[in-house]
Amino acid sequence: LLEDLDRANPEGETWMTLFQELKTSLEHHIEEEENEIFALSQRLIAENESIELGKRFEKLKQQKQSVAA
Repeated sequence: LLEDLDRANPEGETWMTLFQELKTSLEHHIEEEENEIFALSQRLIAENESIELGKRFEKLKQQKQSVAA
């Protein structure tokens, strides 16, 4: 899909159709992650471990943002 989008004329109707298809696919994937995978992880990871993972994630995210700036 990305290759087709790359080859298509950005001003053409085909490009917009492909872009909408990509957008729909991405939204479906995100929804699936949120509803299935996150729900499963909540059952498998203890609350205190989940809090610690969240703190580590935020710290890494801040470090990456500092480097990118």
